[in-house]
Amino acid sequence: MSAINAYKRSAHGVLRDIIEDAGNNNSVFYTYKDKTLIGKEIFKELYARFQKEDGERKGFYMDDSKEIGILSQCQSLQALLLLASDFDLDFDDKHIVSEEEENYTIREIMDFVIEDILRSIKTKTPGKYRFDASPYDTGRHFTVEHSNLEAITWVVPSFLQALKYHATIGETCKWEEQLVSVISYCINYMNDAFITSENQGRSTKLEIGWNFTSQCEEPSLYYSFAVCECYVEFYETFKELLDYHEAKRNAELGLKIDKALEAQHAAHEASKKKALEKDAPGKTKEGRQIARFDTYNELAMHFAAINNGNEGISADSPYGTFEANCKALAREVWRLTRRDLADSFFYNDLETTLSESDISIATTSDALFNTVYIINIMLDAGIDEEITLRRELANNDVEVREAEREYNDLFDSCQLASQKAFRTYEKLKTDGKEYIVEQFLVGFNEGFTVHKEKVKELRKLRMRVFTLMPLLIRTNNVISEYLIKYPQANMRKYLSYILENRLEEKNKFKWIWENDGFFSCSNYYYIAALGEFYRYYETYEHRYIENYAENDVSRAAIIREYSRELEAPGGAISDLHHQLREREEQIAALQNKIDTFETPVEDAVAAVVAREMKTLLPGMLCEFMSMASLGLTVDDVEPTPCTDEHRAFAHAATQFMLALISKYVFDNVRSGKLTKEENAENYKELNAKLAKEIKRCIRQYVSEIHDSDEGRSSLFNFN
Repeated sequence: MSAINAYKRSAHGVLRDIIEDAGNNNSVFYTYKDKTLIGKEIFKELYARFQKEDGERKGFYMDDSKEIGILSQCQSLQALLLLASDFDLDFDDKHIVSEEEENYTIREIMDFVIEDILRSIKTKTPGKYRFDASPYDTGRHFTVEHSNLEAITWVVPSFLQALKYHATIGETCKWEEQLVSVISYCINYMNDAFITSENQGRSTKLEIGWNFTSQCEEPSLYYSFAVCECYVEFYETFKELLDYHEAKRNAELGLKIDKALEAQHAAHEASKKKALEKDAPGKTKEGRQIARFDTYNELAMHFAAINNGNEGISADSPYGTFEANCKALAREVWRLTRRDLADSFFYNDLETTLSESDISIATTSDALFNTVYIINIMLDAGIDEEITLRRELANNDVEVREAEREYNDLFDSCQLASQKAFRTYEKLKTDGKEYIVEQFLVGFNEGFTVHKEKVKELRKLRMRVFTLMPLLIRTNNVISEYLIKYPQANMRKYLSYILENRLEEKNKFKWIWENDGFFSCSNYYYIAALGEFYRYYETYEHRYIENYAENDVSRAAIIREYSRELEAPGGAISDLHHQLREREEQIAALQNKIDTFETPVEDAVAAVVAREMKTLLPGMLCEFMSMASLGLTVDDVEPTPCTDEHRAFAHAATQFMLALISKYVFDNVRSGKLTKEENAENYKELNAKLAKEIKRCIRQYVSEIHDSDEGRSSLFNFN
């Protein structure tokens, strides 16, 4: 079985849908189907779950219940936007689903969803918004003052991506002011909802972070993770701008700013100035519709509007405060888990650890999810960069070594913790116990004072958030991207996990996830993980395959020329052909002798035995001598571990050798030509001396064999 077929079989055949060509079976890389083709297949499945009928609303439903809400809309919208960005789908293609008939484009679907979300969060007070937990909860328990933080962390990335899309194509977004207003409101809400240690005064467990709404008393690891994911989306949207301002901030601390980054920013500023000069005074908005800014300046304008007019990341700006809160949380999580993360799992408060065996006997456990949340909180907030910066700013070797040691601890802990979570899940699955850790339901178990009655009702909702596997895969990818930064042998195994967890109907895998039915949140994370696999593939493997293909012509020419040399008279292939013909002739001659009985069978057997005995006898005698020497060690001063069998063999060997050479020796050393019987006493005495000498020679012989560089004794020389 070829390597590729073995791999397909190990993944239950699911890889057949994505592997394009096995190529050279000796190659370490495979060729995968173009990601756009896969993206279209996924889009078709998502499109089938988009409510298109005329009614109160259009949009995506969360699961097979077909209920629509903020969470389901944003989760599927972000999946759709991932297909456009990571799988290169055309926003305006009306034939993604079918070439025969037109369907809604990605852009039109995005418009439907954004309009629905804006309607659902709108309040009577301008600039104030209310986020519920629909479709789980339609607003009974959430108000403007106490919005659902989880919904905020889904809405913000969706709106950021919509702004980024329009900036990229150089087009004014028709909801620009509304989207900016909502995002600005949300970042301030998240800052206000941040729980600090000053509120609680605790010192042995998680002290800071976020929970499901404002005025909560205790942080929740899950909600803190959700907010840090939102923070990453801010960074990814405004990456070029934020990198420049971070470099400026580091320059104030004493580091040199990257000249290329500074020149790039200056070029963007010149471009912005040139565009504004084309506008009439006081008509900036209208002017931008005529003379667009470049993408960088469009996004910089949005960022400033979101950040209360601040283009930088100063500590007192909304974004600066948001960044500081996320980084403070990451440091706290690392402080609490640094010692045990590599070896243990944690409860939600990060105070108590538990083992794999503790999990296996539980009814349900969030421990594996907690590992995912811990790692992602730390890496989302850039604690690795913070440690690296501390090393670069170190004043002495002690500080440098401490920073290096901490970075190595972070590297090892994250990698080992992720692998440990995978192994534990696989073991539980093998034992049929994966249900213990597979699903994450939003918990409301913390001690609330302000929200006591609300929490009682919310607990009844059993709000399902994640399935474990896509989050584990995503966590591995985050570690690879931020810490390891080189190809991972496990990437192909994770790909099989992604593919085999698709929805299966009538023995066929669909391009939608989960096994037990479509769920919009897990579906988003599986699509994200598949997109990250393609990004890995293009970065590390496809480049190699392309280079291999580019050299096909040259390689084929070299092979042809080399083949001609080998096959020419005197070449290696020509010589081998000649030898082969000679051997064939010898075989034919021998076969003819056998067929005509020219050589009797007895002669043939005798010839074979004689030849083989001549070949094998020296080696047999060496073994014979060695075995005999084991029994002869009984005569030595020091005791040796020989058995009765060894002694018996030594005696037999001595008698055998004595029988072979005694007559020859006796005839050469005795006087006269008397017979054995006539000279019995002399014969007996000589035999005793001869036996003793034979034993000595055997031991000497074996010793010389062991000491000889050539592995054999000079005594054993038949020439």
